[in-house]
Amino acid sequence: MNHPSGRRKPRDPLFLRHFRQVVTLVAGLTLALSLSLFFCFERLSRQNVYENATATLSQSAAFTEDLLDICTQITFQIQKDNTISPILMQSNPTNGETMVALDQLSQYQYIIQSLRSIYVVNNRTGKVYTSCGIEGTDNRIIDQSVFPDLSALRLVEDYEDYPAYTAVPRQYDGENYYTFIGYDFTHKASDGSLNCAVLVNVSAGWLKTAASALGDTPEGETVIISADGKVVSDSENFPMQADAASLLPAAGEILGAETGGYLVDGDRFIAYTAPDRMGWQYLRIIPYAGIMEEVRQFQLISFLILAGFLAAGLIASWILNRRLYQPIDRFK
Repeated sequence: MNHPSGRRKPRDPLFLRHFRQVVTLVAGLTLALSLSLFFCFERLSRQNVYENATATLSQSAAFTEDLLDICTQITFQIQKDNTISPILMQSNPTNGETMVALDQLSQYQYIIQSLRSIYVVNNRTGKVYTSCGIEGTDNRIIDQSVFPDLSALRLVEDYEDYPAYTAVPRQYDGENYYTFIGYDFTHKASDGSLNCAVLVNVSAGWLKTAASALGDTPEGETVIISADGKVVSDSENFPMQADAASLLPAAGEILGAETGGYLVDGDRFIAYTAPDRMGWQYLRIIPYAGIMEEVRQFQLISFLILAGFLAAGLIASWILNRRLYQPIDRFK
């Protein structure tokens, strides 16, 4: 029965078929968009976190390299300083030369705040000359036989294992240090041992402070590992000299990577760099739960928006289909 308005109630199979086609099209497009966002959102979020982490790591690496260069230059300058030369190379420096050289060492110590001590090892005299007093000794000229910092002397003995003017992480008297070794192959004894060496000891808190200044937060931590898999930074979760693989199972996959990248290791998101000139790699470790929480929030917002679009699309489809069906209804 025709109505005065010229419209038929939408019970006609042709109307319903048209309506189903329009609804299917709208629902299909909305579903495709929803699935695309759902599966791509996590990957996009990871990429965004990685880019932010890479920016932080680049800053950390640049800052660390600047500090390394400063310490390297200090070590080299001490080794070539004519004032210090008598206690470094001579077999019998005079008392006057020794006192002037020790005063010069003290001046060097205050160049950077984190520099704890400077050792001048002279195997010709069998002594170690220090920029400051060493606990357990009476003065700054100490016989190697009673020198308390034995790990420093071992660095000189095993000098071939350490390239000159590079930072060597080590521990002494409950404190972590980076020791920069300066030596010259032309000053070797007949048995191949070094006749002299300069050791500049810098507190490991230096890099920790640098990392904090560059934005370390409870949601993220910067860790530095060496080419042999040892942690060379110092933090509560990753103490210096610890085996990185024992604390971070993914370290084996990261070590020696030719390019930077990121991976998910259990509940941790890890961004990493390629090795620098010292073979160190910088890692940014972020709890993955925090990333996923943000992803879920965005997914929920996206779902609500898409649900609104779907509801609006269905209503618009109903109205549009009724108007499109009017000429067909009148013709019938």
